[in-house]
Amino acid sequence: MHGNADKQLPYFMGQNLYKNSISLDKELITIDNGKHWSPMLQENWNMLINKIK
Repeated sequence: MHGNADKQLPYFMGQNLYKNSISLDKELITIDNGKHWSPMLQENWNMLINKIK
């Protein structure tokens, strides 16, 4: 889960981690206009939890 407006750890870094992971069971979840702490917001946790149910 990575915000595409993150200036502390730019989005391309998350994309590189995703691309270089050897796992076949992976998904890069993008938070639109998300900043560095956006993954910690309750609404984004709820989205993640609903996705993996």
